[in-house]
Amino acid sequence: MDKPAILYIDDEEANVKAFEASFRREFDITATTSLPFALDALSKKEFQVIICDQKMPGVAGTEFLLAISAKYPKSLKVILTAYQDFQVAREALNSGRIFKYMLKPWDRDEIIQTVNLANELYNLRNDRERLIEELLKVKDQMKTLQEENQRTKADLLKR
Repeated sequence: MDKPAILYIDDEEANVKAFEASFRREFDITATTSLPFALDALSKKEFQVIICDQKMPGVAGTEFLLAISAKYPKSLKVILTAYQDFQVAREALNSGRIFKYMLKPWDRDEIIQTVNLANELYNLRNDRERLIEELLKVKDQMKTLQEENQRTKADLLKR
């Protein structure tokens, strides 16, 4: 099974290196201290999970994640912060576009559990989309068959 693709964004280089070292065996990690690099990475690759530090230079992590939600709706977004700002956490979670709000220092098992849960949800949503597409195709095929059946009936009744 493929490793979940994670985009990790933190303005502190030491945190980026620690995250990469801690989780490189479990996840396919792209990590950066730069929001422009993160945007570039998002344009080139699909990530199951995006983890962003709340305190970033120039923009809050929640603002960044909410801003990219429309363009990257499938990726599940996680805020990681050293600050217990419950108002921000509540607003972020209530928006429905932030999957989880986690505190630093992060707990390795909690990160693994969160990413695995987010990846499972990501895969379930993709499966649901695929099944809906298949169902719509079958519905169209049934409609075509029903129309053909009606034409055949009409032809038989004319004879």
